[in-house]
Amino acid sequence: MKINSIIKGIGLGLIFIVFIIYTIGIVYIHIKYPDKSHFIYGYYTDSYGILAAIGGVLGIYISNQWNGVKSVVGRAITMFSIGLLFQFLGQVGYAWYRYSYGIEDPYPAFPEIFYILSIPIYIYGIWQIALAAGIKFKLKNPLYKLGSALAIGGMMFLSYWLFLSNYDFTDANIIVIFIEFWYPIGQALYVTLAILALILSNKLLGGEMKSKVYFILVAFIVQYIADTYFTIEYNFDAFYPAGTSDYLYVCAYFLMALAIYKFGDLPDKLHQKNLVSKK
Repeated sequence: MKINSIIKGIGLGLIFIVFIIYTIGIVYIHIKYPDKSHFIYGYYTDSYGILAAIGGVLGIYISNQWNGVKSVVGRAITMFSIGLLFQFLGQVGYAWYRYSYGIEDPYPAFPEIFYILSIPIYIYGIWQIALAAGIKFKLKNPLYKLGSALAIGGMMFLSYWLFLSNYDFTDANIIVIFIEFWYPIGQALYVTLAILALILSNKLLGGEMKSKVYFILVAFIVQYIADTYFTIEYNFDAFYPAGTSDYLYVCAYFLMALAIYKFGDLPDKLHQKNLVSKK
């Protein structure tokens, strides 16, 4: 038990240290090197994914306290962790393209597949939390089923209307079109599911689960904003390394890593409740 606390404490410490470094770092870079073509901007963009890697590895460890994929919460934590690791792999992949082939702007390239797959992984993870909170039972109520469908459909339509309704398909690459539709619509789905899970988790484990789901929801929203902001910047040729979208990703990874840590912070007695054995 003591070893578990030490490992989780080290993981939490690393999460905060890396987040602080990249928060101070982005301010320092912009003050010290106002020329945005300076190589230090690229180094920032290619390295902050280490925060996602730390959160992902810590999450895999914490999921074992919930019997791993044998329990709904364990599966959820595992999926959130894999999602973070995929974000890290996507960033490493793009960095490899740049430094190995000298391609300054390889987007979209093969590493994008990791970012694309992180969305269904996150959806599956938050669905597991919703299952633990009793969404299947709630969906037996026709009014709740209708309300959930309207919430999900409404959020997806809002994403389309805000970001895609005026999309210019002229000379557009089919892969780019897919990516730019996939992110806002797919992320709208996991944000809505997180909201439903948050509502349902009010009494889950005596309310202990609610704060964890809240952190996940905020992390999802920030990730959604980051991806959307990046797409807008890229389409208007306004993106530059170590900019606003990059720092939004730093915040999203930090919040998700923190949410995962909080799952390991529950009292041991709760691990023996029905959530650990439910399949």
